[in-house]
Amino acid sequence: MQIIVADTSSLALASASGLLDVLPEQFSRIILSPAVVDELVEHEIIDDLMESAVERIMEVVSLTQQDEALALQLGEELATLSTSRKASTHRGEAEALALMERGDLAPQLFLCDDGAAQQVARARGIPVQGFLALVAGLRGDDAAARVRAARLLHEPDEVPDGYRQPTAPQPPAAPAPKPLRLDVEPNTPFTDDGSLLVEIDEETAALLSLLVERGIGSDPGEIVRRAVRGLASALDI
Repeated sequence: MQIIVADTSSLALASASGLLDVLPEQFSRIILSPAVVDELVEHEIIDDLMESAVERIMEVVSLTQQDEALALQLGEELATLSTSRKASTHRGEAEALALMERGDLAPQLFLCDDGAAQQVARARGIPVQGFLALVAGLRGDDAAARVRAARLLHEPDEVPDGYRQPTAPQPPAAPAPKPLRLDVEPNTPFTDDGSLLVEIDEETAALLSLLVERGIGSDPGEIVRRAVRGLASALDI
């Protein structure tokens, strides 16, 4: 199994989705930087990790002076690609990327769901994958993995026979989608006033609120922007 370096974004998603058990099934060692640990503590995710099987394969690795210098450089680069222009807000991703380039650690994959960090990783030739992409890719491995992936991705028809839960009573009709207004660059083809109106359902609104609470973004709009940029980067657009 692979040795990986993990970023806060992916660990937060794994915790929020209740799928932390996927990580020790796929990886033999998860390397964390000090800044990532600080973020996990700040956003109250660390307890979930310590109480799960992930704790057995986690290792916090200190940075060398060379790592620190590289992390500062990467933080500046990340700031130019993100809505947050302060390099200090990207400390976790920058340190994780620096550890990916440590030859003595020999990490094989950068687990990260931050769009800017994924873009920098690919530009530097660093293998990178998001947690949601990881779980979706498990569908062909075994039935249990496909169950978890289907539940996470809200595709109940993909749950294999024998693992389906009894049909529950139909819930009341969902309320009308809530409009979410995102600021975009002026003079885009989307609108004349420099904004894009997107309708989201109640479940998506709740997930966005949870991600904001977990510190994945400062507001729902930033999370959507990151997700779109991450998808575009994954597709090499």
